[in-house]
Amino acid sequence: MPYQILMPALSPTMEDGTLARWCVGEGDRIAPGDVIAEIETDKATLEFEADRAGTLRRILIAEGSAGVAVNTPIAELHPDVARRDPVRARVAASPRARSMAKERGIDLGAVTGSGPAGRIIARDLEAPGFAGRLGDEAPGQRVWRRRASDVPIDQKRKAFVALMAEANRDVPQFCLRREILADRLLATRDALNEGTGPEGPRLSITDFVLSACALALQQVPEANAIWQGDRILRLSGSDLSIAIATGGGLVAPVIRDAETKRLQALSRELTTLKTRARAGRLSLVDLAGGSLAVSNLGMHGVESFDAIVTPPHSAILAVGSVLRKPVVDDQNRIVPASTIQMSLSVDHRVTDGALGAALLSEIAAGLEDPQRLLA
Repeated sequence: MPYQILMPALSPTMEDGTLARWCVGEGDRIAPGDVIAEIETDKATLEFEADRAGTLRRILIAEGSAGVAVNTPIAELHPDVARRDPVRARVAASPRARSMAKERGIDLGAVTGSGPAGRIIARDLEAPGFAGRLGDEAPGQRVWRRRASDVPIDQKRKAFVALMAEANRDVPQFCLRREILADRLLATRDALNEGTGPEGPRLSITDFVLSACALALQQVPEANAIWQGDRILRLSGSDLSIAIATGGGLVAPVIRDAETKRLQALSRELTTLKTRARAGRLSLVDLAGGSLAVSNLGMHGVESFDAIVTPPHSAILAVGSVLRKPVVDDQNRIVPASTIQMSLSVDHRVTDGALGAALLSEIAAGLEDPQRLLA
């Protein structure tokens, strides 16, 4: 009596799928574990394996058919006894099972087959003890499950994930990008560091960026504001949030009234915040407030990137690495120069394009003419 092959459920949520391709034809002999069709779900295209041996008698659903409900008959199989491979008579196994055993280092001689005549099929290698509890998972899930391990998520990480998801969903934001010429900035930094001696505090590009941002917020006060649900709150001081990577994830403490602090003072405060952040000693007060955040990935070789505005901030400046490249100077000559790519993401509820451009222009002016930051 013919055996009906049904449309499989290849994931726990699958209700129907597309029979993308038949890998066998009518009259073909198949064995357990042989791939007989490819099924498209809403997530991926997955292989469908036979679970018994026989001859494919009739195809009921043509390839390319979409919306085929789970458990719909798609073909008829005439069952028979699987022929043993004379070369591998000691252990009878499907090609899929042999491939899985090779990948996982499983001795097929120690496996009891559940297929016809004791043949080892793929599902025999998915029992506890061989590949963990994978029996109920879709084939696509099995691939990553056997190569992965669960990483516990602490409350701080959960809160961070919730904040980023909320920001990406609820904050209407756009990015403005600009390249600055950085030769004068680098020369000024090196000169100041040389004057402090080998043991003195070393100024970084981030210190200059913070100083330029603090000054720019004072020059463009309309941009020094945050969204408060039903109103815009304009701030007076330049409170800057700085992204710091720690072993426990990303944190963004705030430097308050940054416009009142000289470069060296900003540098010392940033160093202190980094030390406390990586020791897990930041307080809620350290993390509260700020209208503009700064994220610098240039030291990691990242040339440019866009960052996500997260409440309560209304903007975030993303800073890339220093690149040497040819540029055209004001006399139309091609000359080598050091450049830095910057991207300013802004909350469109607070800042429109022209206002964001004005803020970014002031930041760039401070970095391209660092003497303005030393006054």
